[in-house]
Amino acid sequence: MACTKRFLAVLLFFVLVSLYVATIDDSPRQEQFWPSETDDSSADLAVPNDEHRHLMYFVQVTDTHLSGSVPQRAVQLKEFIAGTIMKIIKPPVIVMTGDIVDSLGARFLDSGQIREEWQQYWRAIYETGVTRKHIWLDIRGNHDNLNLASVEHEHNFYRVYSVQGRQHLHSYSYTHHDGDDRYTFIGIDTCTDPGVKRPFNFIGSLPQAELSSLQRIREETRGSNLTIWFGHHPTRSVSSEEIHELLRLGGPYLCGHYHSLLGFFRGMYALQPSGFLELELADWKSGRLFRVAAVDHGLFSFVDVRFREWPIILVTN
Repeated sequence: MACTKRFLAVLLFFVLVSLYVATIDDSPRQEQFWPSETDDSSADLAVPNDEHRHLMYFVQVTDTHLSGSVPQRAVQLKEFIAGTIMKIIKPPVIVMTGDIVDSLGARFLDSGQIREEWQQYWRAIYETGVTRKHIWLDIRGNHDNLNLASVEHEHNFYRVYSVQGRQHLHSYSYTHHDGDDRYTFIGIDTCTDPGVKRPFNFIGSLPQAELSSLQRIREETRGSNLTIWFGHHPTRSVSSEEIHELLRLGGPYLCGHYHSLLGFFRGMYALQPSGFLELELADWKSGRLFRVAAVDHGLFSFVDVRFREWPIILVTN
């Protein structure tokens, strides 16, 4: 009985925090948005037409929660990478926005990094060879940081088995070049340091040192056609309000974390008061959702898709 009450209390807490999302829009599955007011380079682009120029597309996946007790998640992730990504969509860039692994024990409150889960992720990436032809950008989520003393700790398997963790323990950027066009992806590390145990790991943070690093990256990449921000936590679950100023009037911010709020919301999209578009993607864990997004002559569009559901249609202009 005590465990049941504790579970219900924690579940209620998660739901209440999750509902604290600004301007949730559950109706559209596909959206288009013009560049922001501060996008200087977009004004020089030609009028959209039927030519395959000034067009870049990419894929986002989030909250895979790979687990030894549910091996099918990793099996289907590998199938998704080898088939849908590498043979059909063929995007130049794939963005993984955290909660790569589950990190949960047999009991409800047990949590900690599990090497075997990270090895599942490593095999899905490297046995498919996806990084030989595509850029894979991953960032940590709260489950990837559960019960972790520091990023330098030997149990931080993100820096061993992820694609970007070996070079980037925190936030980083990547600029994709397509002819004369440049598209910058900036990953925001919102994990707490140290990583706390369950159930106190739900809220993210953005300390001043990390914020300063991101501000510097933003200034260094300002000349890109469009900047795509990505991280794990929605801004409403990050303790630092400065994240809104960081993203102000910028490109879209792609995130995960909320899953689909117990199935009630598959698409949580918000145009924040500070002028940026925030797009939470539902989880791979239970829903097998992923996102296909495109930038066509400066026009950003996206569609959220369920794995193995066809056709995938994205109108880009």
